[in-house]
Amino acid sequence: MNMTGTQASAGTYLTVFPSGESPPLASNINLGPGRDVANLVTVKVGSDGDVMVYNANGQTHVILDVVGWYGGTLGGSLFNGLSPTRILDTRTGTGAPAAKVGPDTTIDVDVTNTYNSGVPAAGVAAVVVNATVNAPTSSSYLTVYPSDSSRPLASNLNFVPAQTVPNLVIVKVGGDGKVKVYNNSGSTDVIFDVVGWYGASGDQFHALTPVRILDTRSSPQGAPPGPVGPNTEITAVVAGGSAVPSGASSVIINTTVTQGTAPSYLTVYPAGLPRPLASNLNFGPAQDIPNLVIVKVGSGGNAKIYNNNGQVHVILDAVGYFGP
Repeated sequence: MNMTGTQASAGTYLTVFPSGESPPLASNINLGPGRDVANLVTVKVGSDGDVMVYNANGQTHVILDVVGWYGGTLGGSLFNGLSPTRILDTRTGTGAPAAKVGPDTTIDVDVTNTYNSGVPAAGVAAVVVNATVNAPTSSSYLTVYPSDSSRPLASNLNFVPAQTVPNLVIVKVGGDGKVKVYNNSGSTDVIFDVVGWYGASGDQFHALTPVRILDTRSSPQGAPPGPVGPNTEITAVVAGGSAVPSGASSVIINTTVTQGTAPSYLTVYPAGLPRPLASNLNFGPAQDIPNLVIVKVGSGGNAKIYNNNGQVHVILDAVGYFGP
């Protein structure tokens, strides 16, 4: 589900978890008064078909837009993880004309068999892209949807002028291999980094109750320990530990940054591969910002986390994994 928090009366966080279970030590959204914050949430369903939404402080409205579901014996598509690849950047003309997306405007984006991303030309049911807006001119929202469908009453990103903000998007692919991107107001650049796709072959999803697998503020630590410094990467064990088995091919992680000292971005990618031209989180000093990340498991069951500028603490909460 794409979850949005809006009209919060105080600084707070939201946690989504299966009904019938205790609230975990994890968060999905961090928000404050006057901020509309969205984040993709993959959540295990309770035995009664429900999930719980916990608010830590004050009052806030919550919006849930469902984009898909996983079921073992009920069929469906299987996941194929990729090292992140940039397939759209309206700043440079990658995947679309080099121009901001204007108000009440929709663009088409080819998401299959493009830019050597690893997404094939056919047999793709849906793609997973980290979508980022850059330098918007007014408060607005983006909606990403299949090219052969009507625009839904839903949003994927909410943003304000001059903000750079990402959100993970799982979107069904149209029959022509494309998706549509709608911008409501003002003008903004849009960036897509594809991280995986769904089709007839691939790996099955395994849900977890959220479990914290990294917190650089405390134990367990990444390597090296402590905050991640400028132009620095750490190694995090994402599979083979107590939460995710060693046979996992990709892991779904809610990734949160806190106590950053400068404007920066994070890139999460498989260990053993070159760092890609991609980002997962964009943040400013002292901002607490989450984003859902699907990362392919690298060598040794590890992932790399790169911080571009300043120092920042990083928190990883695993919510599921893909594997046999």
